[in-house]
Amino acid sequence: MRKLKLGAVIISLFLINLNCHYKESKDNVDLLDEFKKLYTIGYEDEDAAKHEVYDYIFSYSVDNKNNVYVGDIIDSQIDKYNQNGNYLFSFGREGQGPGEFEGIGSFAVNDKGILYTYSNQKKYFMLFDPKGQFIKQINFPDEFSNDYCGTIKIDKMNNVWTLFYSIKKGFQIIKFNKELNHFSIVHSDNKRKSLAYTKASMLPILYPDFDFDENRRLYITDSIDYTLYVYSTENNKLIRTYNRKYKKIKINKKDLIYNTGRGIMDIRNMADSILNDLEGANKYLPSIFGVNIINDNILLWSSERNEDMKFKIDIYDMNFNFIKSVYHYNFLPLNLVKTRNNRLYIPNMALNKNEFEKLPGRLSMFNVPYKIFVYKLE
Repeated sequence: MRKLKLGAVIISLFLINLNCHYKESKDNVDLLDEFKKLYTIGYEDEDAAKHEVYDYIFSYSVDNKNNVYVGDIIDSQIDKYNQNGNYLFSFGREGQGPGEFEGIGSFAVNDKGILYTYSNQKKYFMLFDPKGQFIKQINFPDEFSNDYCGTIKIDKMNNVWTLFYSIKKGFQIIKFNKELNHFSIVHSDNKRKSLAYTKASMLPILYPDFDFDENRRLYITDSIDYTLYVYSTENNKLIRTYNRKYKKIKINKKDLIYNTGRGIMDIRNMADSILNDLEGANKYLPSIFGVNIINDNILLWSSERNEDMKFKIDIYDMNFNFIKSVYHYNFLPLNLVKTRNNRLYIPNMALNKNEFEKLPGRLSMFNVPYKIFVYKLE
């Protein structure tokens, strides 16, 4: 496997189908037990083609033809695969010019095959056509010129949704039209205070997550509490808020084992000073850090883990009636699980408990997957 390089990374997580009937909950029921794997993107074999080997995958997207686009932050390019996982081509390169990347962040593809991404360094969006040809760049609105864009997703109407973060404003979910010339601030969350200028700034930003259903509704997780906000994507109005009492989980010393990109760095000797800088809600992991909508079910990823170190996923119907819980390995800061066209895309974190225990701490910026497993949802 190629050597890891330093870079800013924040990522990942997993999901499930729900056309099937569920049994009673057990702590060892895995998310993937009932699904058939179709193929894998990313390999460890040194003889594999360069584009098939990833040190870590923190950003990818799927279009309406099931083509998969994978961000390769080592080579500063995006690799495109067809619906069977066969490599097609790559586009982009490192640089500051049109169509070039200074690090690859989140990106998404609309139903016309137009890929939207952004540069947090230059504060603009970039658009590429289905062949990977650069179309244009559009500056962030002045209101967000000092903010950091962390997530980008596209709904059924081709509206572009972004999560922006700033020290003063916290998290904001922003809705843009497809031309990116009009926007609305739909949701704000400033419960987590900035860790800037403290030792705790070594920790990753713990983003809220969001997803869409088939009825043009938007689901947003809270950055602290077990709370889910539901909005209309048509008028941007809050429809409903779901709450559940949940025991918060404190960030602990074991979480503070980092991979620097050159090897493992154990920063537990700094743990006391880092943890002392965490005040109020910042002392805790988010109660839920991921949401995925599959058919008529809501999947919420909690920070709770079972004895095999798999994260607990609570499944609800669309009225927030609890169905059951399942479990799977995951990366906590940002949910990367996706579903599209009856397929489930899950970045691999570990195959078993022993493998998971070898990974850096839950809050390591480099504790990220290097493969994507694709499953059929039936």
